[in-house]
Amino acid sequence: MIVELNDTIQSVKNEQQSLEHELDFVVAQQRELQEMLAPLERTLLADNDRLRDPEREHMYTLAENLDTQLRQMSEDLKEVIEHLNETNRSQDTNDPIVQIGRILNAHMSSMQWIDNSIAQISTKLDQLKATHDTLRRDNERSFQLTYN
Repeated sequence: MIVELNDTIQSVKNEQQSLEHELDFVVAQQRELQEMLAPLERTLLADNDRLRDPEREHMYTLAENLDTQLRQMSEDLKEVIEHLNETNRSQDTNDPIVQIGRILNAHMSSMQWIDNSIAQISTKLDQLKATHDTLRRDNERSFQLTYN
């Protein structure tokens, strides 16, 4: 039973590390998104004197919302990991099986939340890309009409 318990604890630790890697991945995606948004923000500031394109405004709003959601998701993941770490530290020595069950349930809930969040982010990124492509084509067409 001790060997089983040790194996289960090791499995929980491995899952926790996996969750931490997911958090690192999300943070890296957030940084990449911020780097992608920086040129768009500069362009918007440069075009401030002209009338703003409603589609561009919509795209910018979507990007801001996505950034906010990524930050919130990152914070939520940190809280989940901290909670799991605290739960691991304060294990009930009288009933370790119950404690392991709680940890595994927390991991499962976290992974489901991550999966749902990734699906939402993917959908919003697809929308953002489609809007960006449309705007780029419109801007190219406008440029060609202006200078040709």
